[in-house]
Amino acid sequence: MHKSLYIRILFYTCGLSICLYGYFSERRPQKYNFLGPCCSKLLLMTYNGMILTMITILLGIYILINKLFKRKIDTLLKLHSLFSNISYGLEIVVVSVYWPMNFIKPELINSSAYKYGYRIPFFKQMSIHVFPFIICLVEVLTCKIDNTLHKYVGMFVICTCYSSAITIFCGKFNFKYPYGFLKKLNFFTTLLLFYALT
Repeated sequence: MHKSLYIRILFYTCGLSICLYGYFSERRPQKYNFLGPCCSKLLLMTYNGMILTMITILLGIYILINKLFKRKIDTLLKLHSLFSNISYGLEIVVVSVYWPMNFIKPELINSSAYKYGYRIPFFKQMSIHVFPFIICLVEVLTCKIDNTLHKYVGMFVICTCYSSAITIFCGKFNFKYPYGFLKKLNFFTTLLLFYALT
């Protein structure tokens, strides 16, 4: 029993390290600074998904440590299940939107430096667009996932907040759009797109 818990803690620790690298590593080399500031990370679905994935991982580690000491964790399990569901839904959006568009029309999904020859390094690409999805998939397959109304409410709240932030900050205050294709969508279309994908 302890051995499997230690293996899961090791998995979580590796996953957390990869996510932290992806989140905090340089977004683009300084030589592209002439393009102006990058879009805020808080407006990028990729980084929002990573934040929720890291919260899920931290909850998972905390639960496993409590299991080692045989402490009661019922509420934590419900919270972990909710975060697993929501972060998995967001990572599905990241994978299902990013990769097809990256191959079909990459300038719509990548930073403006893409036009000038910048390509995201392989490990960073994997750490932000693949590994968080794999971590969430393992969570969904190995943990007891709550399939009650809470997960749908949680996903709807996240999608509504994200779509509202895009509409307000980019549409009204002229912040840089996180993804080029969002310029062509209004609030309701953006909301429906992300809710359908999650």
